[in-house]
Amino acid sequence: MSPQLRLVTSREGLDGDPEVATIARHMSGAGIPTVVSAWSDATVDWSDAELTVIRSTWDYHTNREGFLRWADSVSRVTTLMNPAPLLHWNSEKTYLLDLAKKGLPIVPSVVLDDPTADRILGVLASRGWARGVLKPAIGLDGVGVTMVESSSTSPLVIASTGDRWLLQ
Repeated sequence: MSPQLRLVTSREGLDGDPEVATIARHMSGAGIPTVVSAWSDATVDWSDAELTVIRSTWDYHTNREGFLRWADSVSRVTTLMNPAPLLHWNSEKTYLLDLAKKGLPIVPSVVLDDPTADRILGVLASRGWARGVLKPAIGLDGVGVTMVESSSTSPLVIASTGDRWLLQ
């Protein structure tokens, strides 16, 4: 019997996300056949479930383009929640600026392309911020997040990858 519901996680989440296993067990117990799969598993037939729900894709940021290609592909063969266009939009933290433009309150944020120490300190000064949090625009789990202070006398070293960053 094909599953009605497929919960999507990362390879790490297959064993490391107790919630996804609990949800699958309860849904199956309620008569809704449910399976858990890693988004990066090329052996999965994504068309066999009526509904595919993203739960804990904790590694999407290491291969965002691959993840988004996967989402586009899966959305053509099943109902994907969250929909692929939403994943394209909110998998990069710059979506916060879109929310602000619509009047929603966000933590004050500035997008920096390939930030330098001088640029970061300049933004802090121009905004009147004593400190800020610098984070990759595509990331999660605090990877690459750095606290920066405008009064710091130690050199600011940024492991820049040429990608976009958010200073908040």
